[in-house]
Amino acid sequence: MAERQKIIGQLVDETALDELAHELAKRYQDNLEAARVNASYDLSRAAMNYIFRWKGDTLMLTFRLPEEWYYVEHGRKGTSGVTGKPWPDPVGDIMRWIDLKRLVPMPSYKSARRPKNGRIQPQDEAKRDMARAIVRKIHRVGFYGTTSQGKHLLEKSVVETQLAERLKGILVDAYGKEIRVELADVVSTLKKAKNG
Repeated sequence: MAERQKIIGQLVDETALDELAHELAKRYQDNLEAARVNASYDLSRAAMNYIFRWKGDTLMLTFRLPEEWYYVEHGRKGTSGVTGKPWPDPVGDIMRWIDLKRLVPMPSYKSARRPKNGRIQPQDEAKRDMARAIVRKIHRVGFYGTTSQGKHLLEKSVVETQLAERLKGILVDAYGKEIRVELADVVSTLKKAKNG
């Protein structure tokens, strides 16, 4: 089967595969933007990092996305502060997210009533308080709805680009070319034998 895979690999129009993957990546970027889950643009940039490869008789399209794609796609359930995977700096990560989203935290009610040294709470402290509150909520409730079902944006992009049908069409064309090439070789061999 390796020989057939090699032949199909040579006959498959790589331009068509690349255009299809690029269209899927672009659709995914658009869906991320529409859902407003693209604050750092890490997912958008990574979406353009894809490869087609054969695994046995299967043609695979692989995207190399950062791990947060999983949580955007599938959501995250509440953890009660304990996660299966360590989150080394949740408050720092959320503070960076706050900056990327350009959110402006308000000083807490408590600090506004009783300011330290007669001053309102500094912006960094307010941002840290806001980040802590968000982290507590993520641990308690999760995110992307009370059922934490996720956004399913990559799945939506695959459906919208009709990836399976179009990929099947490209492969069927490649098989058709292979059959025509093999028939042409057989006919040529028969003519040589008849004339020879």
